Amino acid sequence: MPEHAPTYRKAAAGGPSGWVLGSALTVLVVAVVALAVVPTMVAERSRVLAERRARLESVRVLLAELAAAEDRQMADLERYASTGDEEARTRYREDRAEGDAYFSQIRRTTGDLSLAFRQQWLEYFNHRTDWQLLHGGLLSPGPARMSPDTLRAALPRIRTAYDRVRAARRRVAIVHQASLRQADLEAQRQREIQTAATIVLALLALVAVWALAVLGRTLRRLARQEEARRREAVATRREIRAILRATGDGVVGVDERGRVTFVNEAAARLLGWSPGDLKGRPAHATLLSLDAEGRSRDPQDTPLGRALKTGETVRALDEVVVRRDGRKLPVQMTATPIEDGAGMRGVVLTFADMTEMRAARDALEEAVRARDDMMAIVSHDLRNPVGTISAAAELLLDIPMPPERQREHLEAMHRSAERMGRLIGDLLDVARIEAGRFAVVPKPVAARTLVEEAVLLMTPMAREHGVRLEAVTGVEGPADGQGFGPADPCVAADRERVLQALENLIANAIRFSPQGGVVRVGVGVDRDAGAGVGAGVSDEVALYVSDEGPGIPPEHRARLFDRFWKGERRGGTGLGLAIVKGITEAHGGRVEVDSEPGRGTTFRLWLPSASALRTDGAPRPTPAAAPPRSS
Repeated sequence: MPEHAPTYRKAAAGGPSGWVLGSALTVLVVAVVALAVVPTMVAERSRVLAERRARLESVRVLLAELAAAEDRQMADLERYASTGDEEARTRYREDRAEGDAYFSQIRRTTGDLSLAFRQQWLEYFNHRTDWQLLHGGLLSPGPARMSPDTLRAALPRIRTAYDRVRAARRRVAIVHQASLRQADLEAQRQREIQTAATIVLALLALVAVWALAVLGRTLRRLARQEEARRREAVATRREIRAILRATGDGVVGVDERGRVTFVNEAAARLLGWSPGDLKGRPAHATLLSLDAEGRSRDPQDTPLGRALKTGETVRALDEVVVRRDGRKLPVQMTATPIEDGAGMRGVVLTFADMTEMRAARDALEEAVRARDDMMAIVSHDLRNPVGTISAAAELLLDIPMPPERQREHLEAMHRSAERMGRLIGDLLDVARIEAGRFAVVPKPVAARTLVEEAVLLMTPMAREHGVRLEAVTGVEGPADGQGFGPADPCVAADRERVLQALENLIANAIRFSPQGGVVRVGVGVDRDAGAGVGAGVSDEVALYVSDEGPGIPPEHRARLFDRFWKGERRGGTGLGLAIVKGITEAHGGRVEVDSEPGRGTTFRLWLPSASALRTDGAPRPTPAAAPPRSS
């Protein structure tokens, strides 16, 4: 194979002087273009900076005028409150109008100012609005106008609000002054850049002239370079060998009789052969005799056979080669004929291992299937309530009926709308969880209160399914009670979100429980987890839901909390347990599942106890979570 390799440097070696000339001309053209364009770009940038500096200066003046107008407003307020002088109220109106005008002018320019200025300006805007609301009654007509006595009573609050306005205004001025200094620094840097660019471009022009001078000497060396090109051809063949050894794709050379003449290191590694053992063997029988299903192949059906027959390059995106150990390796293969003036001399087979790409393709297909499943579930669960609402609405529109029948249809429409709302809410919660934007605000809550409230909310559903729903009043574990003890613990929880998680677990437990079965909801405390907080106090509290259903098969537990995965579950969208896991982990907790086929299932939500809250209300950092007690 290497002896057939083209000596590409020989073809290119005829023009080292051309390369030098081209490089010199390129440098010269770049220098001329740069000398024409760069000063214009720099000048434009300088103009933009100057305009920005002028705008900043105008804002500085407006800020000063605004501060003076607001100070006069406050003085007018105090004078009117103490004397009731109508002239003071008139001046107040004028000063307020003047201040609002300055405020509006500044506000129109905030979009061009820095983020820090806009943040401080928003704070100042809020304080100014609060201050103006306290004395806005002075501008009201007739009896609604604020009297001097009323104003005098409100004056302490107005002064306090104005102190906040002045403080915020000073911060705005400080940030703005920093922007002015930054603009001055940018203008100075721009001038320095312009000077440096001019010097560099001048040097480029000199380099181009020097390159042209070098070209003259290069042309005189042309006679001596013919021998150098011959030697370079030898070096080129060696370099090709090195490239073939270094490439990650397999390269196999095959002669016109179909026998292997060359194997690079990547091909030897992929095929499990040493280069010496593979050379001389028939390529078809050794590498291409089987298809992906293990059936024998006709030599003319392979890329190698087609390339030898037609003399054209053949590409196969989904090909297999047989390794020395008999395993089939999925590859992407190209068969390229080698020709010279005397005709075809063989074929070069290049192939890339597609094992990882196939795995990625399989993963993508799995993702597409999951998407299709999601769309089917969502469309089904949205279409049913929409159909109910549509049918009930048509009946109400087309058929006269007594009020009690109308109410039945309206209640059906209401239930369907609530079902749609719950599904949409679940979808939004799952989206927030996956995007990492799901937030909770934990506060101390009695765990027993959460249990009792969840049981109260889900009792109607339990009655409808013929299941008894119990709130376990004592603090203990379900069934075995391992590791739990007496207490009345509080948890650090976002009440509504934890109730949502409990409701999802209880709804699942009710659906899986037989008629007459019992679903228990209670609280547990792990004694062993409390060493870091204090004697007898646990860092974690468990809220558990236990049922007497058929249990969860072990093969389903790995996907139990995947979104839209339902397994053999009855009803639902497959979102509930994903939301439960997201809510619990957002609290810094974890979910555990104990289940034995035929003996029911217990879910535990381990949440930080209220004693783990910092003084600012956020949970204290906790040690790494212990491994789950069950799979």
